[in-house]
Amino acid sequence: MTTTSIRSLRQMLLEAKRQGDSRLLAEIACGLRDLADRRYRCCLVDFESCRPAFYVRMLDFEGSRIKVELEFPIEPRLRTVQWLPLSHLADYDEVEDLESVRKIYRDVSPYLKTRTTKLKRSHESTATERGRPGANRRGRPSRSDEGSSDHPGQTASAGE
Repeated sequence: MTTTSIRSLRQMLLEAKRQGDSRLLAEIACGLRDLADRRYRCCLVDFESCRPAFYVRMLDFEGSRIKVELEFPIEPRLRTVQWLPLSHLADYDEVEDLESVRKIYRDVSPYLKTRTTKLKRSHESTATERGRPGANRRGRPSRSDEGSSDHPGQTASAGE
């Protein structure tokens, strides 16, 4: 796999969507796994403000979401680990100026539901962080875990 950047994988994804070519999706998934294996660093982009919202490190990839660790700025009210769509990630050199971020947005906007990604708050993860996903102290699902989007298969964690 020679695709080694978020930019190139995002461009491949856009091409696959435009042409309806699902064969490219396997190559994109392979590239994302490669970047996650290398703990690739990139940015979470806020298209509303046209700037990076967080600097992140890729951890994993599953389904249509990328598991990242928020590295900077440190925001104690948010979960450190989030599941995000490829459309809202960018390489460092892509977010150097406002116009570069606007170009990314123009490319991905036909496929986005929202301009910003909804991040999970840290208080929503207390049961999961204790090692019992979806359970409160009595072992029953907690109200805050119902409809939780910890897993990439659930769509509430990020608007794409």
